[in-house]
Amino acid sequence: MKKSIFSFHRKISAFIIVLLAALVFFACNKDDPEYQAQIDREIILKYIADNDLEASEVDDTGIFYVISKQGSGGYPTIESSVHLISMGFYFDKDDNILIFQPLASQLYVLKRQILGWQYGIPMFNRGAKGMLLIPSAYGYGPNPYYSGIPPNQVLFFDIELIDFQ
Repeated sequence: MKKSIFSFHRKISAFIIVLLAALVFFACNKDDPEYQAQIDREIILKYIADNDLEASEVDDTGIFYVISKQGSGGYPTIESSVHLISMGFYFDKDDNILIFQPLASQLYVLKRQILGWQYGIPMFNRGAKGMLLIPSAYGYGPNPYYSGIPPNQVLFFDIELIDFQ
């Protein structure tokens, strides 16, 4: 009888250790920026493939851009003020499109915007139209945004660069 109780306790202890190890592993992955970057990249690449887009990556950032209409003239820099017509959206867990920035024409100081814009918008020349696909680390990261954007959210922007100074 003592042997079976001891064996039972060992099995329970082993189960608890495995359960705790799994919890630690998954909890660490949830907050791991590299793990999140992999998830974001898969989401972006799936969107590109599903929509048959010709996209380019900005260096090794994971930010992708699509030029649907080439403009003419120069390119803005991070120091530029840019006049854009843009719309921002993301997908919820059920793949519904949620628009967080309605289509609008607005002037932005680029260096005061999210990193995804700081890296991505300089890929568009004056008059260009296209799209930015921004991993969460270059958007709002692990923090929810006041407009309802959840943490670790990939962001998509339809962009038209009207002008810049």
